Amino acid sequence: EDMSNMLYVQPSLIEEGFTPVSREEQTKYGFIDVFGYDKNGVLTIVECKRFTADLSAVTQLRRYVEKVKESKGISAVRGIIASPKITENAKKMLYDWGFSHVAVQPPKYHESYNKKQLRLDGF
Repeated sequence: EDMSNMLYVQPSLIEEGFTPVSREEQTKYGFIDVFGYDKNGVLTIVECKRFTADLSAVTQLRRYVEKVKESKGISAVRGIIASPKITENAKKMLYDWGFSHVAVQPPKYHESYNKKQLRLDGF
């Protein structure tokens, strides 16, 4: 959720001209992280992964894109995975299906919180 919030507030991390419309949109197939429109007005679904995106992330994105196309009766829906990294197999599948990847680092507030915690041997 923190990544989708970050992208909603800073949409240029996805691409210049990206306009988010909603986040954490519930469907019967799961939550779509960010819905928006690209600079050309094409409906775009962004699937966020905090770590490395894999094949399951790509198939999840495809399910969302296909269901949105069907439910809205449109043929043009973009799919983007936003994650720090993506596996080579997932990247190939992503591009084969006409989707794209944007390298985005997740917010770091959890990391700084954890670094301030005392360890058990510190007592």
